[in-house]
Amino acid sequence: MLAREIVGGVSRRDLPRLQAVEVSEAGAVAAPAAWLEHASGHRFDLATGKDSTIGRFDPVTELAPDVDLSTLDTVRSTSRRHARIVSREGRFFLREEIGTANGTFVGGERLTTGVERELADGQRVRFGRVELTFRRGG
Repeated sequence: MLAREIVGGVSRRDLPRLQAVEVSEAGAVAAPAAWLEHASGHRFDLATGKDSTIGRFDPVTELAPDVDLSTLDTVRSTSRRHARIVSREGRFFLREEIGTANGTFVGGERLTTGVERELADGQRVRFGRVELTFRRGG
């Protein structure tokens, strides 16, 4: 039987996959204001009051976007810096970056590069061939 070293109820093997979560003053874990969800169950939490970059990991510069679609985009249809979600006054807007080849779509409609589109809960968004659903918390 293989023994695993456990740290705080989590195996060391799982540590690299953990993400930081916001904790309220009372010590309870705060739910994210919004997130992007893939049909596979993969979820990307979005920060409030901060822009989130969407794209793929760049092995040359070693820069990773806030929402890294590398594992979902095996055919590399998403640009390294494909789009940005802007959080402003409790609302979220999607904007395609300059130089994106395969398009950014909201509800099947292609965005114009540089033009923001407000996102609503349940809307389907697509970056190249990767389709996600935008979700709002509470």
